[in-house]
Amino acid sequence: IEAFIKYNNFHKEQKKKWLKDISKSEYYYYNQKQDSFYCPMGQKMNRIATTITTTTTGHKQTIAKYQAQNCQGCPLRSACHKSSNNRIIEVNHNAKRHRIKAKERLISEEGLIRR
Repeated sequence: IEAFIKYNNFHKEQKKKWLKDISKSEYYYYNQKQDSFYCPMGQKMNRIATTITTTTTGHKQTIAKYQAQNCQGCPLRSACHKSSNNRIIEVNHNAKRHRIKAKERLISEEGLIRR
């Protein structure tokens, strides 16, 4: 059974404003071998922490935190983040994997018909 269920940000992700927003970590390149992300300027973001949180329904989530090494002097800094420190992103790799699969189904020919 294949599900064709829209996740919470599906409609927002289809808009041009969302696609052009460089502050969205969903569009950062992820290097799985090195377990690191790359920001829009190509700076490597290393994993600094892993936390396990529990939702209100009791589901456990593993959240990985990645930090840029040096955001000082970056021309995209004001569009990327507002913090005075280096950019930190939090990623739930399992949820991201499920979201990618759901998006592929939703934008397929069959998905367009079913939704």
